[in-house]
Amino acid sequence: MAFRIRNLPPLIESASMYFIAIVLVKFFISAKFFGRFSDALVPAIFLYIPLLIIIISRRNPDEYGFTFKGWGLDLFYVLIFMLIFFPPVFVLYFIYRKLFFQGFFHFNLPSDIILLFFTQILIVGLSEEAFFRGYLQKRLSEGIEGNCINFHGIKISWALFIANILFTITHIIVLGQFWRVNVFLPGLAFGWLREQRRSLIAPVLFHGLSNVFMKVLEASF
Repeated sequence: MAFRIRNLPPLIESASMYFIAIVLVKFFISAKFFGRFSDALVPAIFLYIPLLIIIISRRNPDEYGFTFKGWGLDLFYVLIFMLIFFPPVFVLYFIYRKLFFQGFFHFNLPSDIILLFFTQILIVGLSEEAFFRGYLQKRLSEGIEGNCINFHGIKISWALFIANILFTITHIIVLGQFWRVNVFLPGLAFGWLREQRRSLIAPVLFHGLSNVFMKVLEASF
């Protein structure tokens, strides 16, 4: 189905909330008087903006992915995605390290592995997925119709695609690193899980575990 705007208010709201979030994030990162608490405020912004909107406008939180319904199947989806994506990522990272750094692989867990699981799943994964997949992707889907990709039954909606572009741009803007464009492909997987499962459980877990997996790879070379 071709791209078609069906409802303008959700798009205006989405654009406004995204702009506010980016301005607040950049402000807190650059504001030195917040000290070491500045970085902690960033995930808080991405988490509390959708929560406040849901509470103030009295919307159903289930529609934004804040539900535990079907959590068992969510865990199954995460396991399948790990089995599909982690092996090729390992191979590509291994080739990358051999070509550019001449490193050797020695399996090694980061010293703060337990803290990594906590921060990457419950702080980074939860906050980013709540905003970009729970809120933005949902509101965009209410304003935009159509799929930009339909490959052998695997559909990527325009709402998912645009939310993921904003997800990628945010990483580049906030971190000031153009190579952060590499979050685009995994972001499509997070968004697809959100559309398939409706809940945020699967994208949050897969997002956090993907980050932990990359940290383990970095520590092993």
